[in-house]
Amino acid sequence: MSDQLRDEASDTRFVEWSQDVSEDSYDVKFVNSHLAKRYKARTIVGLDVGGGIGTFAKSLIQSANEYNLLVKIIDPSASAKRNRVQSPNLEYFTTDFGSFSTVEKFDVIIFRTVLHHLIAASEKGTRDVQVGALEKARTLLNPGGLIVVTENFYES
Repeated sequence: MSDQLRDEASDTRFVEWSQDVSEDSYDVKFVNSHLAKRYKARTIVGLDVGGGIGTFAKSLIQSANEYNLLVKIIDPSASAKRNRVQSPNLEYFTTDFGSFSTVEKFDVIIFRTVLHHLIAASEKGTRDVQVGALEKARTLLNPGGLIVVTENFYES
């Protein structure tokens, strides 16, 4: 199988898998509870790294009763681009996090099942790439901002 076909198949599996996220998903509830405590009665801006079609971000937006949430989603997937969910509080960027450049700062940055995709030729190289992404995220945070990492998916 060519790399392009493998990538398209992986994108399709991700899009199908991510469509099941809802306001009742444990991670949506978890993130929402932490944001509600921190940002009660405010408008906050989030960045969803590798956010796919936007289902997670849209679920967060819909469940945000104590704050208003705007989310920018970064995802390089062509399949995600074709299948995006719509919401006035979502903005999409078809790029990878390493190439994403902005002067904007964020109140929350989300890495939901993304870090395991950031790999290099060695274990040390992989760790360096993943730590580099988290360090970049830290530079994009507003003071007191929150980085959320969910990594419960393993693909051998």
